[in-house]
Amino acid sequence: MSQAFEISYWWENLSKPGYCVEMVDATRVFISLNYFLSIYEEEFVIHV
Repeated sequence: MSQAFEISYWWENLSKPGYCVEMVDATRVFISLNYFLSIYEEEFVIHV
């Protein structure tokens, strides 16, 4: 039985990093992810 596992990804700059907008009821992980998504366009695919 053959098994295959592949991870592919890419990203592209969308804009220059600016300041991070303060969110009151959000975790630091959510704020960081939101900031990352505002300056990069990306795709992350896992094939199993």
